[in-house]
Amino acid sequence: FGKEVALYSAGIYAFLPLNVFWGSKLLTDISVLTFLMFSCYFFLKAFYYKESKRTYFSPILFGIFFSLAFFTRYTVIWMVPFFVIWLFYNEGIAFLRNKKLYAGILSFVLMVLPWFIFNYLEYNSVFGFMHSSLEASVRWGSKPYWYYFGTLGIHFWILLPLVFLAFLFDAKILDKKSKTFILLWAVVIFIAASLTPSKDHRYISPIIPPLVILSALGIYSL
Repeated sequence: FGKEVALYSAGIYAFLPLNVFWGSKLLTDISVLTFLMFSCYFFLKAFYYKESKRTYFSPILFGIFFSLAFFTRYTVIWMVPFFVIWLFYNEGIAFLRNKKLYAGILSFVLMVLPWFIFNYLEYNSVFGFMHSSLEASVRWGSKPYWYYFGTLGIHFWILLPLVFLAFLFDAKILDKKSKTFILLWAVVIFIAASLTPSKDHRYISPIIPPLVILSALGIYSL
């Protein structure tokens, strides 16, 4: 999107109240966002950028950084439907024949396989790491599907008008694949998080990067 949009995005991200608050605590929010943004960067380098800008190791680095994001917070698995939908949108069914896709998947599997083996040996289930989360859901109860609409109003109210501007002044936003990538990221994460029983305002942090970029586009369009 250019240097100006990058600078606007960095400024918004640095001073976003939710980031400032949770970033001051020893939690996984900032770490998972860092790994997630790196994984999305290498995903784009592998499957979207022009051939001259691609690197041989991009799909492998995508798998590695996505596995690090998964280790940090397993709910980043919400991103998988997003990656699949966008690949289908960008390449059609032909994406299934893309060897780079399987290189990325293989690097991810090789990274997480020891963790799943450990969970199976320790908890008799490859998904043993989810037990504490499921127990918390039972203990505290599930939140309604519309819970994160409140999160948008409380923590992202300053960004939503800017996102609206991005659409208002750029009517062709859906015709540009790079912008569709950002928009689809936000929509899929919001839907997936809303369908998950255990909810907290900070759990939806993977939606921050696309909202910040769309907000920066809104400022740039003025």
